[in-house]
Amino acid sequence: MSPLPSTLPWMTLSSPATIPSIAPGAKATVTIALNPPSDLPLTLYQGSLAVANNSTAVSVSFQFRATSDGKGDLRVTATDDYTYYVAGGPKVTNATITVRDAITMAAIAQTNTDANGIAYFGGLPEGPYVVPVVG
Repeated sequence: MSPLPSTLPWMTLSSPATIPSIAPGAKATVTIALNPPSDLPLTLYQGSLAVANNSTAVSVSFQFRATSDGKGDLRVTATDDYTYYVAGGPKVTNATITVRDAITMAAIAQTNTDANGIAYFGGLPEGPYVVPVVG
């Protein structure tokens, strides 16, 4: 049985699968290589690794987040019930727009809409975002 999750084929063991006995208080290093495909979804990968001997076993949790060097721009146009249905369809000006990381929910960028109801975010790192609607 492999100590690595079969659901992550891009995660491989670089060090030997079997290591010699470790003295009490001593350490051993286990090296894992991550070689994700270029189309791997940019999200959080979690799991656990099995570490065992003949008499005991322990599970070691891990988290890896797939990221990208890619950048992109985001343009948000703010409307509400009134501005959407009223004649001429004016947009909402001076609305605060916050872009949040979809995994951590941390605020990545924030600005207010301009006179045309538009908020522009340039050079955002590629990845999943949430733009909450506040009303």
